[in-house]
Amino acid sequence: MAIQLTDTHCHIHEAWKAVNGQNVTAQKWDAAGRPDVSDIIVRAQEAGVTSMLCVGTTLPDSELAVGFVRDKPACWASIGLHPHEAHTYATDQKKLDAFAALAGQPKVAAVGECGLDFYYNHSPKDDQIRILRFQIELALKHDLPMIFHVREAFSDFWPIFDEYQGIRGVIHSFSAGVD
Repeated sequence: MAIQLTDTHCHIHEAWKAVNGQNVTAQKWDAAGRPDVSDIIVRAQEAGVTSMLCVGTTLPDSELAVGFVRDKPACWASIGLHPHEAHTYATDQKKLDAFAALAGQPKVAAVGECGLDFYYNHSPKDDQIRILRFQIELALKHDLPMIFHVREAFSDFWPIFDEYQGIRGVIHSFSAGVD
């Protein structure tokens, strides 16, 4: 049997089109000369990667991921509002509504990258918590798994997580100990 792998966290949609020049991933794709995404997918498949999850981190990035995967059988999208970006969305209902509308789009397979990051504190703690709860409720409403980014914030994350029933998914950027 040939090897079959799933890349559960990639950002190749950002090689397809630039959303924001300030985005670290976009800058890396720029430095790499913006390789052809069709070639990336072919090379991944040759290496045994049969499917890829393109992970969104902002509203524009999530929209890009959803558009990117539309005609690519091996690719799926997650939609997410990264904790670093929470301040951008916490009080903007129009942006939150636009984000929520993405959850029902074809090939959206997860919500995230979302969570809490108190290491960098690019967004206030209260904004991060509000956006995390918003995304948990959206994922539960649409029966989607989640991709959590939790860094230096588990003492706040677990009590929130425990308030909800039926959450499923993975923790990315894990920074806690064995317990």
